Amino acid sequence: MSNKAIVLAAAVALAAVSTGRAVDRVETTGKEKPVLGKIVSITPQQVEVELLSSGGATRQIPANEIKNVMFEDEPRALLYARKNIADGEYDKAMDDLQKITPAEIGHRDNVVTEVEFFKAYCATELALSGNGDITEATNQMLAFVKAHDGSYHYLHACELIGNLLVAKGSYSQAEPYYRKLAAAPWPDYKMRAAIAMGRALLAQGKAAEAAKAFDEVIASDAGGELAEAQRLAAQVGKARTMAAGNQVDAAIRSLEKIIADADADNEELHALAYNALGTALRKAQKPQHALLAFLHVDLLYNSNPEAHAEALANLEQLFTELHKPEHAKRIRATLDQRYKNSRWATGAR
Repeated sequence: MSNKAIVLAAAVALAAVSTGRAVDRVETTGKEKPVLGKIVSITPQQVEVELLSSGGATRQIPANEIKNVMFEDEPRALLYARKNIADGEYDKAMDDLQKITPAEIGHRDNVVTEVEFFKAYCATELALSGNGDITEATNQMLAFVKAHDGSYHYLHACELIGNLLVAKGSYSQAEPYYRKLAAAPWPDYKMRAAIAMGRALLAQGKAAEAAKAFDEVIASDAGGELAEAQRLAAQVGKARTMAAGNQVDAAIRSLEKIIADADADNEELHALAYNALGTALRKAQKPQHALLAFLHVDLLYNSNPEAHAEALANLEQLFTELHKPEHAKRIRATLDQRYKNSRWATGAR
């Protein structure tokens, strides 16, 4: 644990002792300080906190703005698991979670829910990155939503089930879960659902239908950083539909503008955009340019496993086409080592 985390944990503990009240902690996606107090209710839409030293005043925090919820006296291994998840170390996080015993949790249902969600979440991330079993992860997440339909994780879990089903090629089964996400009260969740459905349609070769889903997001007048992030992702998706049709040059111009305008710190968007650009350039019969696009993902924007695996699969093919077998062999070794069960490594692309 970092010195900052230790100091914060000590401060929370001191507050609990000095006030004689339970101290829970909610971290939000914004830049504000964590919300401290006692969690008094949880629904799929929000977490309500009785604020510390507030005379009983409460605050409702929307689920789409929640980054983490930490409960008083929760097992230390759960804290370590959250840190490893934030670092993308899902195997380590799973090991942390497996160490938590029923005696440590007691009768605290909220902590049980957290542990079960993060176990299913780690299984999902490992499966989607090609390092776990898709069916097993799907079953775990389905069991979670069935047992904990009142959790603030519920809508996120539905989205993940949709993603797992799409990865399995079960497109029609994924749609109801994306529709649950679309029914959320926040514009950014509705936009996320439309993008997810657009990507599923694109994976089925239904470019025209996918374009309609992406256009819906692009046309949204929702404001704020969360909505703007979804609009940019939709623009990348729309460019992919253009490249899948007869608008390859327009798709390339659009993606080059997205990349030029994108925040340098937005690695996920850069990875998505460079992969889409590489795909469009391959269709335009420009293999050298496509190679450079996919190399950007491999070397600079490789934190997203799915995007990185896609880039590696294309790099292997391009190096082979360009008569560089040693490079192709090296790329293939990385793909097999890091994403061995992914659709990009197995050829089901």
